Amino acid sequence: MLSGPIQEFVKKISNIKAGESQGGTEMPFEVNQLISKATNFYEKVRYLVDYKEEHTIRRSAIERILRRKIIIEQKQKIGLSLVTELVSSQYIPQTHLTENAVEAIDKTVAKFLELKKLVGQNSSFNKKILSLTASEIDRHLDTYRYLIDDAVIQTSYERVRGNIEIDQTLPESEVNLQLYCACRRNLLGFDDEMLMYTLWLMFVPNWLEISENEVKNIAENIVPVIHHIEAVIKNPLQWQLARRLKNEMVYFLIIRELVQQYGPESGRILENEALLDNYVKSFLEKKYIKENERIKSSGLRAVIYLFFTKVILALLIEMPYESYFLHAINTLALSINIIFPPALLFAFTRHIKTLGEDNTKAVVSGIHDVVYSGEFRKLKVRTLTLYNRLSYIFTFFYLIFIVLVFWGIIAVLSILHFNIVSMMFFILFLTLVSYFAFRIRHNAKRWRVIKEGGAWGTIGNVLALPIVNAGRWLSQSFSAINFVVFLLDFVVETPLKFILNFSNEFISYLKERVEEIR
Repeated sequence: MLSGPIQEFVKKISNIKAGESQGGTEMPFEVNQLISKATNFYEKVRYLVDYKEEHTIRRSAIERILRRKIIIEQKQKIGLSLVTELVSSQYIPQTHLTENAVEAIDKTVAKFLELKKLVGQNSSFNKKILSLTASEIDRHLDTYRYLIDDAVIQTSYERVRGNIEIDQTLPESEVNLQLYCACRRNLLGFDDEMLMYTLWLMFVPNWLEISENEVKNIAENIVPVIHHIEAVIKNPLQWQLARRLKNEMVYFLIIRELVQQYGPESGRILENEALLDNYVKSFLEKKYIKENERIKSSGLRAVIYLFFTKVILALLIEMPYESYFLHAINTLALSINIIFPPALLFAFTRHIKTLGEDNTKAVVSGIHDVVYSGEFRKLKVRTLTLYNRLSYIFTFFYLIFIVLVFWGIIAVLSILHFNIVSMMFFILFLTLVSYFAFRIRHNAKRWRVIKEGGAWGTIGNVLALPIVNAGRWLSQSFSAINFVVFLLDFVVETPLKFILNFSNEFISYLKERVEEIR
């Protein structure tokens, strides 16, 4: 017997039809395979020097194309060219190149451009509007997946809601909102931009239905709405909730994969315990292997990104500084700075323990609780610890610990005769490597539900904490000033994409002439 929330979930998915996102007729337009390979190659190179999580790359590419088309090329009707470029880059299949998709994108762009015009020359809000536009286009291009994701998220949220105990008095509506964000972050890996669009639809519930002429009413309240969204996203409570819900989200991740594979037929599998167990075991067996391959691939991308960036900085800053001010190049320091960080990251991401039978058994047991019994234990979340009297003492000792860690690194570098610039770059890339390694190894644990033990692992995590935190901050800051990415986006990409698009049109023209001869 299915639990109540799962029964409602099965009803929802039975009404979701595959292919909803592609409706309409296919456009009489063909993307040349040679042009497609060239475009796809450029995109791969582009994301080697601008490291992104894999599930955010397509949305990020859409935002980048929008920025080029709207800001640089000053175009408004961009639906056809945008979808064509996404097909060429192999972000979406050829079947997405439809009249309905192009029309939906043009309407979306028109609404957001009208909103942008009404907001005025506010660069901060204009960036957010562009980000919201990219998220909505991404939704239009894969409506079926988004509908499934919404159904899974709502079911997981309903299962957990009301079972959270927080050690401070907060409005129930605020707790529920943070819980919903935690489910999105944990289950779907949402970043701030993706979460912002979800909250936008929540706070502007009629946005998808309004016309371009009705946007004015939204523009009048956009400032408080955006500020409210940003406050929700920055609330640390959702991260505390996300950590506590990690195992629960693994079970719903598998249910999500089941629905994506079997659609409405997945209800039959959920109702049959033996079929569900076989699916989960088979799925996890394949997933463990696939995830290890994906993690190694992500690690290699991060290694290339760091190596390429470090070589550029060495040529532009480190070598000129040593030549001009020190009148000698420290080849040892330069070599260590170029080779050590990527090599360390490569080592961290090559040897990741594969999850085994014990974890699979724990997942099967957990899914039974979700699908059949519906039982859920109360979760207690501590939020007031930061305000305890001892927090000042803990903060003081933690600061001392940070100083000791970085002092130790600087002492070793001084022995190796690193100068101030070499030290700065070494610490910069050591922190970035540590953060990337943490993120990649954290992703390796995505399907883990059994607790890890080991005192050495705990000690290692404690020692790495200051370095990882510094890397996280630097990664977020560095992404905004990545010179190589700026060069690619504004100097290389615009003429390159123009040449590739023109070549594609010209090849299509030549094919038509050949057909006329026949």
